[in-house]
Amino acid sequence: MTEISCKFKFECPKKWDELVVTDKDGVRFCSHCKSHVFMANDQKELDEYAAKGECVAIEMEYVMLGRPEGIPYVEYSLFIHKQKISGKKLYALRDAILPSSSLFEASQQFNMKQGKVEDIDEQHAMKLEAELTKLGIKCEIQAKNS
Repeated sequence: MTEISCKFKFECPKKWDELVVTDKDGVRFCSHCKSHVFMANDQKELDEYAAKGECVAIEMEYVMLGRPEGIPYVEYSLFIHKQKISGKKLYALRDAILPSSSLFEASQQFNMKQGKVEDIDEQHAMKLEAELTKLGIKCEIQAKNS
């Protein structure tokens, strides 16, 4: 096993075996945060993935998943403007952002309140924005370097 040094900005509670297998070797998909996770086999790979802001997995005594700290990358957030959200829009919003929540919880969080989905990758932010805009839900992407 190659020595890899990494301090995680975010340590994921998921296990590698719980992630969805993809057609690419060493890449899995997390259906919870809608991000690809890349297995870093050495320090060079880890540094390359971290520079892109990717989620990584490294094998130690166990496989650790998360987003590395220390290398700047852009964090994306999706802001959902304060508006009345009910019916089909509320169902779609819940399915897109809070799939494990009840409709009541989604209503409490988003109906007539400003909502925010934080620390998502650019692709996920753009996909969510497109889905919600298509439904008539006012939202916008904001990016910040971290």
